[in-house]
Amino acid sequence: MEAQTYKENRLLFTPEVKRAIKSFYTISAYWSVFFATGNWLFFWRIYLTNGKIGVVDAICFLVGMIAQVPTGAIADKIGRRRTMIIGTILMGIGYASVGFAFNGGIILAGYLVYSIGSSFYSGADDAYLFAPIYLTQQELFGTK
Repeated sequence: MEAQTYKENRLLFTPEVKRAIKSFYTISAYWSVFFATGNWLFFWRIYLTNGKIGVVDAICFLVGMIAQVPTGAIADKIGRRRTMIIGTILMGIGYASVGFAFNGGIILAGYLVYSIGSSFYSGADDAYLFAPIYLTQQELFGTK
């Protein structure tokens, strides 16, 4: 591939690309300071033993892992932005239900909803934020 000229480099940073980069850094900064999971463990110990917490975690991680495939297909079908919105709403509902839980069953249900929401959000965020960069490079350099 030939060296890029100054003009080609400037064209890579279209307003869409700049917005995507800004969004990526904002979301990355948010998730980097997100430490609530450790705090939930203290709350969960009111209702669950250490063994039950491990079972809840295992179930929810497994459900989240399995949900990655259909949520990726849903993102392709309805769009990455909508998928991220659905994921954010589900994660919020999940955390709220865990926060107001009064027994282990509600904690499990809330954490399952959170895991599914996380699956919706995971992958769609990177694809949504990097798509403008990829499309701009395709338009400029004809790469596939």
